[in-house]
Amino acid sequence: MIDEKRALQLARDAFQGSTTYFNANIRPQLERDIRQFQSRHAPDSKYMSDAYKARARFYRPKTRAMVRGNEATAAEAFFSTSDVVSITPQRETDDMQQVSAEIMQGLLQYRLTKTIPWFEICIGAYQDAQVQGIVISHQEWEFDPVRRIDQPKVTLLPMENLRFDPASDWTDPVGTSPYLIWLIPMYVKDVKARMASGKWITLSDSQLKSSAKQYDSTRLLREDNRSSSTDTITAINDFTIVWVHMNIMADDETGSDTMYYTLGEQFLLSKPEPLVTQYAHGERPFTIGKCVIETHKLWGAGPVRLARDTAAEINEIANQRIDNVKFAMNKRY
Repeated sequence: MIDEKRALQLARDAFQGSTTYFNANIRPQLERDIRQFQSRHAPDSKYMSDAYKARARFYRPKTRAMVRGNEATAAEAFFSTSDVVSITPQRETDDMQQVSAEIMQGLLQYRLTKTIPWFEICIGAYQDAQVQGIVISHQEWEFDPVRRIDQPKVTLLPMENLRFDPASDWTDPVGTSPYLIWLIPMYVKDVKARMASGKWITLSDSQLKSSAKQYDSTRLLREDNRSSSTDTITAINDFTIVWVHMNIMADDETGSDTMYYTLGEQFLLSKPEPLVTQYAHGERPFTIGKCVIETHKLWGAGPVRLARDTAAEINEIANQRIDNVKFAMNKRY
């Protein structure tokens, strides 16, 4: 089992190494894709320069229309019938398998229509795959006796909030990466509640404040705000957002995965323990998918990136036409 001192060092090394690679190679492309989906010119576009301040700088929303059209096709494919899923036995003649399939069909039908916002999750995942290139989700069973919650939960993660090793196998990055780090924004009141219950190690307010701000240009761009929704602008209080890292590390000594939480990369929040103690199935609770297969690449290109040059040419022709019409109709005497 990984000891506490080594666990914090492993988490720090893994986060810093993966973040350096992500910032240098993945983030610039990701932000260009998000801007294109939002019908905004790239930061290095000529239309963002002062020379084009008085020229036509429209962005025709063809990329967004393409994504919306694909989403409509996906919605028709997934939700054309009242049954969200269709489960059949492998052997139709086996009565036991037939009954088991009917029970599983009923359970999933109930969960995907009553407790899980399946339409938003499904179409949102497809949108992420088209814009980001990959889609990331986290699966867990949410249990809270105080709020009377006892149900499965699926969470879509922004691509910049999950770190994994760049040298992982492109067909299974979750299973082959030696580490997974999930960056979780949490309220201070929730962190303190876990500390008070004994689940997490108690830290001071000054230590909590050290991870209260985490500037992320991609998050600002995605939210289209001047300031991030997770940045704190006041003193530390119950509703301040701090960043907690859930670390899953491959333990070569035991042959299984070890899981623990850290406050950013500075402080240990929980003692390392086998992953199976938190997730009974013992599997890493993340899934990474894509809608365009691109071999030997972890972060493949989605339809938005593939249509980038075409969109740029459409905007160029449209803006030139508008400028020429204005120059011809408003001549100087």
